[in-house]
Amino acid sequence: MRSKVAEAHENTETSLKAVNAKAKYLKEALEKVEVERARANANEALKRNWRKAAEVKVVEAEKKAKGQIIEAGHLAMEAFKASPEFTKIKVEFSMVSFEDGQEVCCQKITKHHLERDLSFLDEKADDLPMMDEPTVAEEPSSKPTAEVPVLETFEV
Repeated sequence: MRSKVAEAHENTETSLKAVNAKAKYLKEALEKVEVERARANANEALKRNWRKAAEVKVVEAEKKAKGQIIEAGHLAMEAFKASPEFTKIKVEFSMVSFEDGQEVCCQKITKHHLERDLSFLDEKADDLPMMDEPTVAEEPSSKPTAEVPVLETFEV
């Protein structure tokens, strides 16, 4: 009987050693998996940080590009405003606006004064005699001007 008990004891010890070896193997495998998961999490966090940094750079580049586009637009507008082409457009617009305003005024005057003969208002500018060249305003003379008296102020 002793031999069966010893044999069972040896089988139990052998089984226990096998279970301990299997447990040790599983613990090592678990540690490896945890290390790999920690590495994967770290890589994922690093990728997120890179992605955020890249997004920030893209937003900054877009802002800079918009600013440059706006600046280019302003420069183009300034150049156009300084061009003779724009001056010509402004003069033509002013002439048309003036003529339209004159026509409106003439219509209002005519409606207001129905009893009067205002046929002279229908004459076109081409029909009117032209004036001589406009005279240039005289430059201020170097003659001394009368001094203006300065009023003194009194404090109360």
